[in-house]
Amino acid sequence: MHGLTARDRRRASIPFGPVFEPVVSSAVHALEADSRVDSLLGCRAREQLEHNLAERLAFIGARCLLQMWEPGRAEGQTYRQFVSGQLDSGLEELARVYPVAWRLMGKVADHWCRAGREMLERLESDRARLWETFRWGASDDAVPPVESVSRALGDVHNGGRHVVSLRDRSGRRIVYKPRPMGQEAAYGRLLGWANDAGFSLPLLVPGVVDRGGYGWMEYLEADTDADAGGRARFWHRAGGHLALLRRIGATDLHVENLLAVGDQPVIVDLECMVQPLPHPALLPYEGETGRILVDSVLFTGLLPGALPARAGLMVDLSGFGGAPSQVTGTLIPRWRDIGTDRMHLGEMMAETPPSTNRPRGGTGPDIERLIRGYEEMDRLLVDGDPPLDEFSDLTTRVVFRATAIYSRVVKSIVQPDVLADERLFAAGLDELDEWLDRLEDLTDDSEDLDWARAVVDREKEAVGNLEIPWFGVDAGDGTLRTAEADLGPGRFPRNGAEGLRDRSRAAGAVDRVFQTDLIAITLEGKEPRSRGEELREREQPDRPGEDPLSRAVSIGEWLAERALTSPGGGVWWLESRTRGYTAVRVPSLMDRSLYSGSAGVAVFLAALERVSGAPGRWTPLVRGALTVGPEADGAEGLVRWELTGGVSGRAYAAAVAGQLLGHEDLLAMARDLMGSFEVPEISPVDPLDVVGGWSGVLLALCAVAQRSGNEVMTERIGGLARAIGAEISTRLPPEMPQGHRR
Repeated sequence: MHGLTARDRRRASIPFGPVFEPVVSSAVHALEADSRVDSLLGCRAREQLEHNLAERLAFIGARCLLQMWEPGRAEGQTYRQFVSGQLDSGLEELARVYPVAWRLMGKVADHWCRAGREMLERLESDRARLWETFRWGASDDAVPPVESVSRALGDVHNGGRHVVSLRDRSGRRIVYKPRPMGQEAAYGRLLGWANDAGFSLPLLVPGVVDRGGYGWMEYLEADTDADAGGRARFWHRAGGHLALLRRIGATDLHVENLLAVGDQPVIVDLECMVQPLPHPALLPYEGETGRILVDSVLFTGLLPGALPARAGLMVDLSGFGGAPSQVTGTLIPRWRDIGTDRMHLGEMMAETPPSTNRPRGGTGPDIERLIRGYEEMDRLLVDGDPPLDEFSDLTTRVVFRATAIYSRVVKSIVQPDVLADERLFAAGLDELDEWLDRLEDLTDDSEDLDWARAVVDREKEAVGNLEIPWFGVDAGDGTLRTAEADLGPGRFPRNGAEGLRDRSRAAGAVDRVFQTDLIAITLEGKEPRSRGEELREREQPDRPGEDPLSRAVSIGEWLAERALTSPGGGVWWLESRTRGYTAVRVPSLMDRSLYSGSAGVAVFLAALERVSGAPGRWTPLVRGALTVGPEADGAEGLVRWELTGGVSGRAYAAAVAGQLLGHEDLLAMARDLMGSFEVPEISPVDPLDVVGGWSGVLLALCAVAQRSGNEVMTERIGGLARAIGAEISTRLPPEMPQGHRR
């Protein structure tokens, strides 16, 4: 296509490209009224900006034009004839048949012009500083410095604004970010502190020019080639970054926000840090699991964690685990034979794009080096004086929903039938009300609901402009804002500065072990095992002839070291579980079940205290492990009461532990847990066995009654035993000999 004009290229690469030329030309004319266009933008840069606008317009209008052409094409009308007819009419038919599309095209063009002028104004103001900092665009050169402009490097926010890279005539690039850049600047200073504090492998600190509401960043080329030594150094440094990013409450660090530059990991987008605690309706985890894991390394988004995709598939978009060519199950549009009479719109299965988040080679993250880097940096944070106070003064982005949700709504509202009717367009945006429905199920607090409605209204406004919503939050007080308005208090249970203080207070050896266990689970997909210097010191491997009691005590100590306490006195342990019907394993808190949860642990610890002759040593853990758990909420019938995973299992454990330790409060807990039990009407499909059926509940009742002497419990035992016996009789074939039936 050498020698073609920008308009010719648009005709060849954009569906119905010529039809959008009048809108493009009008916007370009408005932009060129600014004298800075001539002084700052070279010819190629202008063409690229125009092309970017034309692509945005085609995203809105091309499907509509295809539907308008179909009747004529069926009668022999050529592509050129259709395009000429549209241009001759001044696009009157497009505006009449698809008024929503016409309105959106005008708004997108206006936003493009405004955002372009703003960027040029900022570039002119900062040109000397950019030369001093990056040696970009000689400040005393009369030739326009911007040789080329990239496509949008990310989503469009706040009235057409988006991140782009600008290349000068010498080939140097910088990145323009039309959003607050205090996060990148503060993180750069934290990296500098880590280097000065003695982190074993120096960390690359990208250059940043922070201008308050916007800024500029050094452009770094990805380099994923590394030998074995380079990969080891990369993952050690990555562990150091993970410790820093977890401490400052960063999140949304997916595959596109991590760049491998040789043996250096570089975070290229840090707009989401010092995060407030999300509203319960938005937490990625539930209950006590949410309270504990939301402050963990998992919340960064760096660690692998497969997410549900369409068609039952799973996809990993994490910073450390994201890989190319993962099939997402989502069909995306693809234009074929553009600019010809054969042009049509097809679909293709979307795959994750080529990734540059980690070095090529090896089998994935180097777990040992990643954990060693995490532990080293975490010790520096605990023992040193890192510059963390400034993070409490930042305004950072808060994400209420995944970008994929907004993108799905955008895709639904650019369909031709929707773009023909404002009412259908508004109804499409109402899909975002789903959050309000969930919130109404959780609370009747009118202030919570009013706040959520204001947030959703802003979301609809942004998505209605085909943009991804952008919300900022002040880390110090939780004030929520958009680029144009202050929305007042954010109704967050905890602001970002409070979270930073909480994580700093919790830091230490116990927290370090917990975080590295989380890393191990997500990367290995199995239960945590001891690693690192601290864990190796505690490791008690099996030895032939070892005293069983000594081994049991070492297991008890291992459990004590990993016990997680909650404000209400509960104690929890970390485990891994499979996600749904997949082989993917994810971290979770151990449930309260007798068979595989903390009720069984309580029995073990109570017996250990009894036989080891150490009164009171394990009692706090026993009590904490038996506190009320989430499995009792909302369950009814056998699911609520069954022995292995229900209330009766916890009651059985409390009764046994109370007898072993001689603690009346544990026996009282057992009586209280079974106090509301009433003899049920047993369903013909209910299991009757001990492990998962009503006989297990009977066993628990007997254990509690025998240890507490409760007469009411004895009556219920008789009633349940008779009900089980009667049900057994109905299930056995009548021809079976009477003795066998008994």
